[in-house]
Amino acid sequence: MDDKSNIKVSDAPEVASDQTPETSGSTGPFIEPAIEPASPTSAASTQLQQRQRASQLAQALRNELQKAVIGQNAVIEDVLTALIGGGHVLLEGVPGLGKTLLVRALASCIGCEFARIQFTPDLMPSDVTGHAVYDMQTEQFKLRKGPLFTNLLLADEINRAHRPRRRPRCSKPCRSGK
Repeated sequence: MDDKSNIKVSDAPEVASDQTPETSGSTGPFIEPAIEPASPTSAASTQLQQRQRASQLAQALRNELQKAVIGQNAVIEDVLTALIGGGHVLLEGVPGLGKTLLVRALASCIGCEFARIQFTPDLMPSDVTGHAVYDMQTEQFKLRKGPLFTNLLLADEINRAHRPRRRPRCSKPCRSGK
């Protein structure tokens, strides 16, 4: 069983804030902070504890997913990498490899909403994003949210979208980093 997974992980650059009033170009008076800054050893210790806790949580999540989806350890690792990195995942493979089960189990493990879209030739972008509905009582349009408004979205059978120009419209939220 050879399955492929293409993963795009969006990383935000780290911003270092090590400028002092002398190097920042500030001309105003410098006010001493009321709280003493943590010593480098205690800050490093706290950071180490946070990393260890994050590692423990990731390992626990990995173990739970491996209980639900057996034999797909590499895919689980890739999906968790993308999740932690804030990216999106494109899973490709033959039917029966557990792609839907993996996403359902992930949603269950992290306690978030899950939605699934079955792409068909007649699928319209508004079927994914939702559409405005006129409310006669308030005389205003209200958004009826589509399945895109969820934490984890499984877009199944993207290749079935009949018109090639619909595919980019339906996948635009992934490209925009949302």
